[in-house]
Amino acid sequence: MVNLNESAESITSQNGENGIIEAIYDEIGTANKVCVEFGAYHLKELSNVYPLWNSDGWNSILIEGNEERYQQLQHDYSDHFGHTGEVELIQSMVNTTGHNRLDAILERQDVPHDFDLLSIDVDGMDYHIWKEVKEFSPRVVVIEFNPTILPWKRVIGGAEGNYVGASLQAILELGNSKGYDLVTTTVNNAIFVKKEESKPFPDTNDINAALEPHFKETLNIIRVLGRTYDGELFFSGPPTHSRSFTFANEHSESFEEPEDIYYEKGSPSPSSPISYFITYPIGWILSRQDFFSVKSVLEWSGLMRVVGPIYDRLRSKL
Repeated sequence: MVNLNESAESITSQNGENGIIEAIYDEIGTANKVCVEFGAYHLKELSNVYPLWNSDGWNSILIEGNEERYQQLQHDYSDHFGHTGEVELIQSMVNTTGHNRLDAILERQDVPHDFDLLSIDVDGMDYHIWKEVKEFSPRVVVIEFNPTILPWKRVIGGAEGNYVGASLQAILELGNSKGYDLVTTTVNNAIFVKKEESKPFPDTNDINAALEPHFKETLNIIRVLGRTYDGELFFSGPPTHSRSFTFANEHSESFEEPEDIYYEKGSPSPSSPISYFITYPIGWILSRQDFFSVKSVLEWSGLMRVVGPIYDRLRSKL
């Protein structure tokens, strides 16, 4: 049995995916040496497929929806020499329906229906895009999950567009429903092999086994959500993808001091004194059930017509 985690190595990938992919095909072989990657982002940087078409003779389709990034891809590829495979660059958003769903894009490119590798990384809609791939059945799928979510919880962002992504558990269930086994993970990618070809790999579909080699790193990424008794949301660590939370302190590891609590965006901040000391407190008071009498007095006195817009705006801040 093959331990894929021992093969983890990054040539251009983020967390060892290049080495794992190579080890998988050492076991199952290639059928057509065709790979598809989107969003491609960059010709080499953070690419799971670059070594395949650059050194190993694979043909690759790189899909990028952003105009500026696509132009950079074209420029970089035109200056790239010596690779052993062919590359097709496509500018397109990949959607779940219509002309730009992945099935339609691949059909237009005459991609084999059982092409060897699909790599999905779009920071949000990965789950829904793979779910809607129904005409093609890649032998291996590398797909991003959101590593900040507890991996054993089923969490999926909205199908109409989201930046939530999906948890590892949700991605696992989707893969199983489509006929795949989870053979390993990296810090933020789940790697699947078709069930009929996954026998060389131990502990398939076992989240704990898949996470074990990098579990400490995973625990440093996961964010747990809580709520204070007065209704504020807080997090167990600073944001990993932005710095939008108030009081975020990347060196904090506990809740022992006030600055160790990471509030959601929109909560009051001392850096905005008017909001922190005036607007938010007043809005909070007006929103309380026991202060509804304030609104009654304003309406009775006729002042609500004057201060009503301000009253509504303050309440909407909560």
